[in-house]
Amino acid sequence: MKTFFDHINASQNSPFFIEEGKKYSYKHIELRIIERSKSLRHQGIKKGHLIAFQRSSPIDFFIDLFALWKLDAIAVPFSPKAPLEEIKKWHKEIPFSFLIQKEKVLKLSTLTSTFGHEGPCLVILTSGSSGQPKGVVLEQKNLYYSALGTNQFYSLGNHDRWGLTLPPHHIGGLMIGLRCLIAGASVVIKHKSQNLTEFINTEKPTFLSLVPHQLKSIINSKLDHSLKAILVGGAQVSNSLMKDAKRQRLPLSPTYGLSEMASQVTAQKPRDFLEKKDIYHLGSPLPYRNLKIGSKGKVILEGPTSFLGYIINKELTPSEKKWISQDLGELTKTGNLIIKGRVDNIFISGGENINPVEIEEALIEHQDIEEVHVVPVPHSKFEKVPFAFYKSKKKLTKEELSQFLKDKIHPFKKPKYYFPNDFSYQGIKPQKSELKKKALAIIEKENSA
Repeated sequence: MKTFFDHINASQNSPFFIEEGKKYSYKHIELRIIERSKSLRHQGIKKGHLIAFQRSSPIDFFIDLFALWKLDAIAVPFSPKAPLEEIKKWHKEIPFSFLIQKEKVLKLSTLTSTFGHEGPCLVILTSGSSGQPKGVVLEQKNLYYSALGTNQFYSLGNHDRWGLTLPPHHIGGLMIGLRCLIAGASVVIKHKSQNLTEFINTEKPTFLSLVPHQLKSIINSKLDHSLKAILVGGAQVSNSLMKDAKRQRLPLSPTYGLSEMASQVTAQKPRDFLEKKDIYHLGSPLPYRNLKIGSKGKVILEGPTSFLGYIINKELTPSEKKWISQDLGELTKTGNLIIKGRVDNIFISGGENINPVEIEEALIEHQDIEEVHVVPVPHSKFEKVPFAFYKSKKKLTKEELSQFLKDKIHPFKKPKYYFPNDFSYQGIKPQKSELKKKALAIIEKENSA
């Protein structure tokens, strides 16, 4: 297995990053990584240190990431919007030694990693559905084989341009940089002031990674594109959204992935999406990933992209070789994956099981709804009931939404509460645990009014 630095050396004069028309070559980025690693070493960062860092510039993010890896440190990326108080709260769970904020390096402790492994290089933070803070620990080999398998699946080459429209502190955005690095391709950075349609038409990326609400924003847009594939994942992709994308002849690649498997696990070929009738699935496993469905419907995963384990309460809990996820799925006759939600999101209401995904899939079919997330809230009679947060193009009433769902889902599954929300979150999707807190605060406010 080559190192990521071997690939930087192999593509010296090619553009690694393109931002607002300016090109930054692999050689330029390599020199900045060397300079940055020297600076960080002088400030006390050593092999085995867990290092939290925040960067608003994607280029600076990747330079810091590679500089930390050059020092054999373990990177713990945070959203650039994360307040210091939130970072301090995470520090109680994950003992990072330093916090990098722009050029400032704050020393928080003298601890080094006690994992007992040479490989760990990255910790991706997740609160999950339960809200229990934990860090997903990934090794160099996990990231390398994830990127390599994706590149083989899509035939990513050195002339390709992958649009960066996801935050790089999230595994989906971070892996874009690593895939391009291995292929000698370019990362084209979307500027905050550009809308997605403008970015596609102006910058002409050949690959894009989107979440469903981003895809929905370009449906029916006048696109002049050079796209070979649009990966869409991170949340449930509705059948109607897939149908709209196919009608517009967009080379969609619905995909299933998670931090614990270093991003992608399965994907549908863009050509199959455009040419075949059976498109309502998330494809089959990419190279270096293995997937099967367990007896209780849980997705079981293994392969060289599978994570090392979780950090919980400052301790590493190793993962099993065959890791049983909390995702519920089934395989079609042709071996393609369909996700049915998560075990830890299913709740009981009046003695009946409710899967939030079923409600979300029904509501997202509404022509004015752009995004929707359903969470359970306590109820005096039914124990728990669904609370739906939604983002829409215009104001919608509870009566309208309830009527819309009349023939789509069973009456007991209809949300008891509906609340408009802008979903301005730090990652690519909101944390269910945070939405539950918000729902409870809204109900309490209504009851006290």
